[in-house]
Amino acid sequence: EEMISRHVAKEQLTEEQGNTLRYYFSVLELIEQLPASLPASPIDYVQSKVEARGVKMGELTGRELGLSYNTQSGMPEFRIRGKEERNRRLQADRFNNGDVKCLLFNSAAAEGVSLHAHKDFKNNEDRRTIFWQVPGDINVYTQMGGRSHRSGAREGASPDYRVICLDTPIEDRQMANLEQKEGSLKANVKADRE
Repeated sequence: EEMISRHVAKEQLTEEQGNTLRYYFSVLELIEQLPASLPASPIDYVQSKVEARGVKMGELTGRELGLSYNTQSGMPEFRIRGKEERNRRLQADRFNNGDVKCLLFNSAAAEGVSLHAHKDFKNNEDRRTIFWQVPGDINVYTQMGGRSHRSGAREGASPDYRVICLDTPIEDRQMANLEQKEGSLKANVKADRE
């Protein structure tokens, strides 16, 4: 109430506007309580931690900007990602040749890239796909998972899929919806083949 009265005279607000402002300020308070160590760019933060352990990473996201966490000052710094870093074909080739062991990608790599354990690739180890953020569209989800599970894989190749999500009602619901859509999609494909 104090925050609202500092910004707007109460008599100027409808009840709904007052409720909206109260909600807004309660969210601001929650944001203020977040730890200062929370990374501004989780992708860059994880990449810096993985590479600090000696594992080379590539990225297929289409991002032009990023943060560098491995700086002398210890503070993250903005950086522009170079053309080679943004080149989808080059990044996929580096992964398939074994030059990078871990490849981070989003829906920008959902089509047109082969990342499976192809028998002719230098790197034909089993693949593990970890979804940090599951796309809402079942078609994009299926396409992304299909990057590591395609025809031409070496015999016995077994891709592994993991989904990281919080134990919250909203994420539980999103996962239930995804599983339902995936089951329906598989049923349609099976019915079409019969």
